[in-house]
Amino acid sequence: MIMLEINTIKKIICSSYDFEEYGIDSYLVHTGYTYHDGDELHIVIKSEGNRIKITDEGHTLMWLSYEEYNMTPSRKDQYQRILSENNTLDDRGRIYVIYDDIKETSAYLKSIIQTLLQVADLRYLNRQNVSNTFIDDVIAESNKLAISSKCIYNKKIEIAKNEYCEPTVYIELEKPVLIFAINTSDRAKETLINLMMLKENNMKYRTIAVIDEDAQITEKDKSRLINRASRPIIGLSDFRETIDEYLVG
Repeated sequence: MIMLEINTIKKIICSSYDFEEYGIDSYLVHTGYTYHDGDELHIVIKSEGNRIKITDEGHTLMWLSYEEYNMTPSRKDQYQRILSENNTLDDRGRIYVIYDDIKETSAYLKSIIQTLLQVADLRYLNRQNVSNTFIDDVIAESNKLAISSKCIYNKKIEIAKNEYCEPTVYIELEKPVLIFAINTSDRAKETLINLMMLKENNMKYRTIAVIDEDAQITEKDKSRLINRASRPIIGLSDFRETIDEYLVG
């Protein structure tokens, strides 16, 4: 088992970072870098067998959860991109690097610090930005459906003379399915009009309204969407399971 020599590490990283004994052959690294609320980044360096591991022990994602942060598909993609770009890894929410040569400690410590700061910055995806990604999230989730090969995007459907609707996803089945992603008040009203026109013109489509749970939509409009769509879905947490069950049913 490799033994950590803190004085050797200090010489290698050439930094004023402080190390606090944390456990057996394990140390807290005080870098001076902080999360946005002023709490210091939680970084632990420890030996793991014959290797060295630097980890945040899950603290960063836990910190985000205190900010009522929802890990949407788009945010997951951004999270994975941040890990990839910084050569860091994830183990059930714990961000870490693991390596063999103690001389590489400085580079890996910088990678962890940069990763944690960038992940913490994900909280600045404000409500408007999240709203803007919701439609992309619905499309991304549709691509993971068992019948994803039947999904068509940007398809315009004529529902009256010179009147068209453009669902987020068109599923080409014997009885086609139209999926409408609703992330704004305007989008909610537009979808309501489309649903009413489809019914008035007796068009044989099944309709699914996927409503962003964080969107600024009035309860009245939300209730109308729920009542008029063949199947309403709130949020994306159970999107694929709900769609698959609905199509089978």
